Amino acid sequence: MAEYQKTVVIDFDGVIAQYDKWRGVDVFGAPMKYAKEAIAELREWGWWVVIYTTRKKTPALLSYLNRHGIRYNAVNSCDHNPPDTSNKPIAEVYIDDRGWWDVKRKFSWVRVMRRLRRLYQPLSARDLTNSSKWSSRWTRFWGWCRQQELAHPAMWT
Repeated sequence: MAEYQKTVVIDFDGVIAQYDKWRGVDVFGAPMKYAKEAIAELREWGWWVVIYTTRKKTPALLSYLNRHGIRYNAVNSCDHNPPDTSNKPIAEVYIDDRGWWDVKRKFSWVRVMRRLRRLYQPLSARDLTNSSKWSSRWTRFWGWCRQQELAHPAMWT
């Protein structure tokens, strides 16, 4: 990773694959609804996607991800971390079925992406110039901030 990219760390069991209990090293549940589409959208935004799981990185795990069209940048890796840091991947967002939402609620990619779109979705030039989209003072302000960030990236780092 030569230049800075936003990073998202995604758990495997219960987030990418359905999970109710441990059944074996290379035994995986069916893909979670919308996991493939959500991860593809994050990659379209330019995010570095790390699949980080307690499972070992086995050929069967990689085959599962590829077979179901889950595209990623790394699995169980913190190579994007600066030198002399721990094994925990540095990221803007960690998505985990036991940490992202209240444990009592069932994990949902729809809820996750709704929140991520509100917080992180890149604005297009068309969105910034279409005044009908900017109904409130706050959204106009954040749109202006985004324009400044695009025009003067060094100022915002």
